[in-house]
Amino acid sequence: MCYHIRRIMWHYGLLAGYIKRKGDYKMKQLLKKLMAFLLATVLVFSLCPTTVLAEGETEPSETTNAPAAMTSEEPSKELTVGKDTLYSTIQEAVNHIALQEDKTGWTITVQAGSYDRFTVLNGLDGLTVRAAEGAAVTIKVCSGGQSPAEVSGAYPDTAGVSIREADGVTLSGLTFDMGTQSDPWVSAAVSNYTESSKKGNGIIVTGCAFLGYGSNVGVFINTGTTRFQVTGCSFSGMKEAVSMYGDGTLVQEAAVTGNTFTACSFALHGYYGGTGEAGTLTFADNTVTGGDTYCKIVIQDQNNTGALKADIHGNTLTNAIVGLVNLREDGENVSEVLTDNTFCDNSFYVEAVEPGTIDFYTSYQAPANGEGYWKLTGKEDFEVDWGKNPDGSAARIEELVQDANAAGSRTLNITGIDENNLIKTFTWFKDGLYWVTGEQPKPIVPPELPDSEWEVSRSKTATNLDRNYQSEVTLSLPSAEEQLVTDVVFVLDESSCSEPVKAEVSGMLEELYAQVDSTGATIRIGAVQFRGEVTSLPLTELTADTKDAVTAFMSARPATGGSNMSAGLLAGEAMLDADTAVSAERKYLILVSDGITYIWDDETTAAQENYGVNFANGDTPNTPMLAGPDGWDVKYGNGFVPGDWKAQLDTIGQLLNKTIQEKASAYVRGSDLSDKPFVSYGEKDQYVSTVDIALYKSYLAYQRIASKYAHTYVVMAGVESEMSTYPFGPSFMNYLANGKTASFAGILNEIIYLVDAGSYVKDYIGYVADDYDFDFINEASAMTLKVGDQSYEAVKLGENQYGFKPIDNGYAYTVTYVRGDGKGEEHFVWEINEAVTNFAPVQLTYTVKLTNPKTEAGTYGVYDADGSNADAKALYTNNSASLYPVDSNGTPGSAQEFPKPTVSYTVDEPEPPVTDPTPTGPEPTEPEPSQPSEPSEPSKPAEPTKPAEPDAPKTGDETNAVMMLAVMGVSLLGIALLAFLLLKKNYSGKYLK
Repeated sequence: MCYHIRRIMWHYGLLAGYIKRKGDYKMKQLLKKLMAFLLATVLVFSLCPTTVLAEGETEPSETTNAPAAMTSEEPSKELTVGKDTLYSTIQEAVNHIALQEDKTGWTITVQAGSYDRFTVLNGLDGLTVRAAEGAAVTIKVCSGGQSPAEVSGAYPDTAGVSIREADGVTLSGLTFDMGTQSDPWVSAAVSNYTESSKKGNGIIVTGCAFLGYGSNVGVFINTGTTRFQVTGCSFSGMKEAVSMYGDGTLVQEAAVTGNTFTACSFALHGYYGGTGEAGTLTFADNTVTGGDTYCKIVIQDQNNTGALKADIHGNTLTNAIVGLVNLREDGENVSEVLTDNTFCDNSFYVEAVEPGTIDFYTSYQAPANGEGYWKLTGKEDFEVDWGKNPDGSAARIEELVQDANAAGSRTLNITGIDENNLIKTFTWFKDGLYWVTGEQPKPIVPPELPDSEWEVSRSKTATNLDRNYQSEVTLSLPSAEEQLVTDVVFVLDESSCSEPVKAEVSGMLEELYAQVDSTGATIRIGAVQFRGEVTSLPLTELTADTKDAVTAFMSARPATGGSNMSAGLLAGEAMLDADTAVSAERKYLILVSDGITYIWDDETTAAQENYGVNFANGDTPNTPMLAGPDGWDVKYGNGFVPGDWKAQLDTIGQLLNKTIQEKASAYVRGSDLSDKPFVSYGEKDQYVSTVDIALYKSYLAYQRIASKYAHTYVVMAGVESEMSTYPFGPSFMNYLANGKTASFAGILNEIIYLVDAGSYVKDYIGYVADDYDFDFINEASAMTLKVGDQSYEAVKLGENQYGFKPIDNGYAYTVTYVRGDGKGEEHFVWEINEAVTNFAPVQLTYTVKLTNPKTEAGTYGVYDADGSNADAKALYTNNSASLYPVDSNGTPGSAQEFPKPTVSYTVDEPEPPVTDPTPTGPEPTEPEPSQPSEPSEPSKPAEPTKPAEPDAPKTGDETNAVMMLAVMGVSLLGIALLAFLLLKKNYSGKYLK
């Protein structure tokens, strides 16, 4: 009987304690009524006979205050927390256990639901807080906007689960929703960091999930903790998944095994440091995958004693770094990291010594598999010690990286730096070098600015030498071969199309039309306007009806928001490229903008696309904002303007591909950004901003256009308030213009005028010593000048000076001849006293004569009318001809050479003398063969029966030879006649018997 009464009273005590904690007034009144009922019940039962105990049953001791002393019906050390249980919060269950004399070995099983953080109080050794089987249990951790004191729970030491002086506490199967909490240590999801000096040891976290959104720490292990385990858990989206702070602590047994780490800056991060015999820290069988940044496993022996042992094996690493600091003192404290783990893409191993030595400072080691290269992320990632020489050391590091990549080395040792100037390329906080898997890309090098030297269109031609060895030579400005068709394309930033700008463009078009009307030239006008989309006005011939089309086009605002300068430039370039009938020298592109651009076109297709990089700012470090000019300010600070734009573009080029590949997304105003990549505030130094990329793309496009079309201009115009808010824009435009200020009026003059008054030409007449010599024909009749289709005769102004085209106070053009020595010094000066337009060529024609043609037969020189083909045998009509131009602003330019035409001539072979074949004596006659003349007397003796010896001398007989010579000397004519007759007689055969 007494046992049952005591049991009733014990349950009443539990209920009374619960109601007292809740502080509910009605419940207290109910409690009083219940107490009265219980007293009455006890009084009734006291009148009943005593119940006999069953065999073997004993009554609980009178000194027992809780069911713990019971036997068969004694409550176990397991409490349940849930919606419909006695304990609705985990902290209530923990508090109940803390009231017990035996606080060890308890288990709290938590039913499905969402719960507030809690604190494990002192003495609760061996406590297990676990999710019920199959239950989804979420523990809420405060966001960065709350202080720990504002978090629900009785012991707000931290923003998450805090473990005080309790050994062997286990957390199992729980999910920690970490929000964006960011304060170090105190905001950890699980921590033994508390306001008191009591810290839990031997913490076990198993089968838990940690969901971060840029959060700081998942599990924090504080100084003094010698044992802990994190096993079978998953961590995502946080800076440090497991963080250790162990000054002066010798680890005994610590293990991080079988976990999954995704998109965390650190999978394991921290240090131990004590003196004495230490145990082993094991990091094994984990899967580590870096996200936007490399995920790091960094273990540091704070005291550089080599006492901490690291066993790192069986891990699969992608985009990850294993980094060990001060663990190589005795050479036995580190496992074979490279061979005992699987290194996938972009993963490597690095060891370092802190504070650093000359013999061994930092050694980077890449795995043996796959192609890759070392990448320097930049000096800003190095931890630079004050008072040292970072610039010199950084130059040495850059050299080492280049040498390693050139040699294809998988090992990179940072050595050769003076010990007083060491830069920490790798510490437990920073890293400045990476191993990148794949073929080393060719660096993106912005093209150099094109030579700004002004090039004037010009030509020189000559006719070939005539029979008087004269040639007519013509100098032409602009080139005589150039067609008088001009293309002008405007690329207009929508925000720059103000009313004053429209008025200036309109006035410019009026002036161009006046040239068309007066010269008959053809000018075509096109326009492109860019915002978030590009609209175009095709090249259209400028007429009285079309001259207002551009200003009307400027009033039609593109519908899509944004600022895509590169897309506008690409469209303008395509418009000029498509007109193949017009030479590059007569094509003009005018960019009108304030330079404030922040999206770009990828150029891979004909269609225009908008891409940008969303950035977060310091106020909302993990919440993206749509790509815009504020991204520049987030990265560099408000009002930042680079002091050196070339250096700025070089830096952008280094991070351009990485940023585009990892952070770029389609730019759409009003779209949901939650599923798009972005650059969080904490990683802004690892990427370039959306403005950086847009400026870089625009720079490349502009320089490419300027390299093809010399007449490419920048006009800076925009909204004053915007340009003062984002001064990088006007500064960038000034850089594009190469520091030159351009205006519509100035560009108009350059389109219309080739050279201005004050320009002149020096032409030295052709001469080569001992070869050829041309003379200038110093006569008015030998010169003429044309302006467009109008010809002007030379007017002799003096002995050696001539004028063309009369104007007020003189002549528009003069020629002054200088004879000099009549050889190499002979030249003339052509002075230009009025502006020469691009639409009416000015042509001076003069005559030269070759004074010393060759007399021997042959062809001399090679004819080349326009000087386009140099030849060593050529006869040049002039040794040199140079234009000294002055532009429409009155600025002189450098001397520019005219081409040198060449001429030729031919000397024929002389005809041989004519010889008369008629003999001087009378011509012998021959009788007709059919009617021979018979002599009255026989003219020859009768034929003897026996021929007599001939009277002619034998060949070789000297006496007969002398006689023959004498006979021949007396009468050559008789001998010739006799020989002739004898031959005829012998031939006819009549006198042969």
